[in-house]
Amino acid sequence: MITLEQFEVQFNKLQAAFGTVKSAKIFEEWYKEFEYEDYSVFLGAMNSCQYGERFPTWDVFKQHLRNSRGVTVAEEFNGCGDCHTGVVLFRDINSNGQVSDQAANCAECSINKKKGMANVYPRRLHRDAVGVLRTQRALRQDMENGERIEEPKAKTEERVEVGQLVKEVYGSEDPDNERKRYGSLKREEEREANEKIY
Repeated sequence: MITLEQFEVQFNKLQAAFGTVKSAKIFEEWYKEFEYEDYSVFLGAMNSCQYGERFPTWDVFKQHLRNSRGVTVAEEFNGCGDCHTGVVLFRDINSNGQVSDQAANCAECSINKKKGMANVYPRRLHRDAVGVLRTQRALRQDMENGERIEEPKAKTEERVEVGQLVKEVYGSEDPDNERKRYGSLKREEEREANEKIY
C-alpha cells in the first residue's frame, strides 16, 4: 500500500516532468485508484511514465504498472474473442490492388495498441465458414476471381466440421481410387514384412 505522502511526492515528480499541474480532484482520484498498489511496482511505473510524450492516462499508467510487475501484455490481455490478443487478422485489398492478408489493431478492445497500425472492427468484417475475415471489397474481388467462399453455418452450430467442409468444397473421394490405394498400401506392407524375414 502507498501512503499519501509517498504518492504525493511521485505524483509531483510526474507533473514536473510534463510541466503540468493537475487539480486536487484529479490528484485524489489518482490516489484512490492506485493506493493499494505495491510501492516498488508503483515507483517503477511512475519513473517509466516520466519519459512518455505526455501526461499518462489511467490506461497508459496501468500498462506501465503491468510492465513494472513483469507481466507481459499478452499474458494479461485476452482480447474480445474476435481478435488475437488485440490484433485483427483479415484480408483486404493492398496498394497494388490485390487481395492480401493484413493485420490491424482491434477497435473493439485495443484501439491504437500498436502504433502505426490501423484500427479495425472485426464484427464489421465478413467471416466465412472457416473463420477468415474479409473486408467487403476483398470479398467482392475474391468472388470475382472465382474463389469459393463458404458462408458460415447457423449460429446454433458453433463448430465447423473440417472434414465435411472439405467434402463440400472439393467433393468426396472416388471409391475406386480408394480401393486401389488401399491395395497398394497392403502390397507395400507385405513387401516390407518379407524383406524383414530375409
